[in-house]
Parts: sequence; C-alpha cells; structure tokens
Amino acid sequence: MKTIQVTAHNLVQAADEAAEVLRQGRVVVYPTDTAYGFAVHGLLPATIEKIFRLKGRRQNNPIHLVVRDLAAVETITEMSPCQRAVLAHWLPGQLTFVLTRKPIVPESLVAGGSTIGIRIPRHPVTQELSRRLDFPYTATSANVSGQPAVYSIAALREQFPENAEIALILNYGDLATGAISTVIDIVAWPEYRIVREGAVSAAKFAEWAARITETK
Repeated sequence: MKTIQVTAHNLVQAADEAAEVLRQGRVVVYPTDTAYGFAVHGLLPATIEKIFRLKGRRQNNPIHLVVRDLAAVETITEMSPCQRAVLAHWLPGQLTFVLTRKPIVPESLVAGGSTIGIRIPRHPVTQELSRRLDFPYTATSANVSGQPAVYSIAALREQFPENAEIALILNYGDLATGAISTVIDIVAWPEYRIVREGAVSAAKFAEWAARITETK
C-alpha cells in the first residue's frame, strides 16, 4: 500500500497520482469532510466488485457516489430543477442526497435499486481529485463492513494490514472523529425522508425545507 502524506504543497501532485490509479481500476483511500473512504471507478462493475470484496460488504447494501459538480450529477441521475436547487444549496457539504438513477449506474452498485446516493464532499483532497476525473467514484467508508468508520490511517491499518487490494493511500492526517454524512432521500421532493442523521441535523434540514416550501 503506497502512502502519500498530503499537504498543501503536494496536493495537486497527490490528486494527479490518485486520479491515474482510479483510471487504472484500482483502489484509493482518500479523506473526506467526514471519514476516510474507499474510491474506485463508480460506473464499472468490475471495480465495484473490488469494494464489496475488500469491505466484506453484502451485495444488497448499496454504495453512494462522489461527483465533481451538479453537471456531473445530471449525467447519472434524473434530477428536476427543484431537486437541483436543493443540492445547489447544501453541496459541497456533509450530506448525501438520494435521487433516481439513470441506467448508466450499474445495478451492482445499488443492489438493483432505482436510486443512488450522491455526495460532493467539502474537502480539498476530494475536490482536487474530482476535478481530474470524468467519472464518479465510490463514497463508502474505508472500513470492514460492520466495523467503525476510519478517521486516521492508523485505524485503517488496524482493519486492513498490508492489503494488496489497496493501491494508494492519501494520508491527510487525523479527521474529526464521529462525523458521518446525513443521508436524505429527495426522490419525491418536496417530500423527503431522512435515511440517516449525521453531521447535518434533521432539525436543521427540516427548518430549511419548511422555509423553502413556504416561499413557493
């Protein structure tokens, strides 16, 4: 497992190398505005299978995607103008929004379901990496399925000692322990469902949603 200690001075070079590793169909560990994640090309069934195998994750447990921007979201989801406005307000940020997927998203990624979770993390490494790619990549915690999320590379190595599947680790130091993304299903917007409460509270989102719908 090659490791790059990422700093402001080598951020661009690190993102360049990570992007090339992802283009080759290999696995990268990367930091987000929540925990460390596993990245592979998110539209190739063969690379998606690597993540399920690496994590020991059940095939009926969908995986979300990181995208570069809202234009990229439109290439993989059926997003209405109202849904786009929701994402434009909250992203980049510590939320995952669930939308109806387009057929380009492999069924193996979403357990055959009709939806996909979308993330645009607010983190310099993630954003530099996304700028270099013309495809989305996986947004799943870099942990063994059922084990705690990973907020440091030391914790990662405890769960994955010298795992050959991991080609590159982008080490950004210790992240804020305990942060996970809030997952919100907005397929039927303005109706929505909090799938998982995390860094952004359900109350905060509800207050904003109520204010927005009142002005319509």
